[in-house]
Amino acid sequence: MIKKILIAVFLLILSSFLIWQLYKFLYTPRIVFGAKGFTEYSPGSPGKVFVQVLDNYFSPVNNAICKLTVYYPNGTKFINNVTMLPFENGLYYWDFVAPDVQGVYMTTVSCTYPSQLQILTPSDSKLWYRDGSEVSTSNYMTRITTTASSNTAELIVYFSSIDANNPVAIYINNTATNKWDYLGQATVNTPQVSFTFDLATHNPITVWLTANKSFSIDMLNVYVYQNATQVQTNLRGGGEIHVEVKKVAITPDENTPEIRPIS
Repeated sequence: MIKKILIAVFLLILSSFLIWQLYKFLYTPRIVFGAKGFTEYSPGSPGKVFVQVLDNYFSPVNNAICKLTVYYPNGTKFINNVTMLPFENGLYYWDFVAPDVQGVYMTTVSCTYPSQLQILTPSDSKLWYRDGSEVSTSNYMTRITTTASSNTAELIVYFSSIDANNPVAIYINNTATNKWDYLGQATVNTPQVSFTFDLATHNPITVWLTANKSFSIDMLNVYVYQNATQVQTNLRGGGEIHVEVKKVAITPDENTPEIRPIS
């Protein structure tokens, strides 16, 4: 009798474990497709890194938070843990301008699936591909007030143009000290940046962007979320970016010279 009870308990535990694993497989989003850096870029040319997040039914997941890290050819970080922007159909992207350093840039992407995600957007913050508008200035300030209970918040800024010799400094007001906390900078090569901050000491959220020369900003958003769950990763595609100077051969012609790339 005791043996039958033990067998029944074992089978119950085993079936519960299998059901739980099946549930996680069916309902946990994952990166099932990624295309990153298949194009070879020349220094100074615009580039894009993107991934697509789908669930196990291959339906797009549009409320994930995907973080990207890109390494220089020598292994140091070109960008570190920047939040990619959502597009549509589960696509997330990061725009950049190829640096002067030639070689292969390794890239990694990790995504989380948060609950209670809020996206806070000032009225003049709009992406260029949505309405074509932007704000051009050398000194930009905006304020956002939120009643969100979470302390986890991220500032995400997308610049459409930055002077090559004048990076944009990014500050946020610390309401506890009434001082400006320096978050970092955006450059011509890294016009899409993100920073994590403590909402408890930065609410209302007052952001100040400043540079010696004019820059253009398309979007400034704040993400507020909690209970983030790591997305299972099954990434397909090349995790690298190639940057090199294209060689050209000049074929003389009596009327018009022809310039063609050497592959």
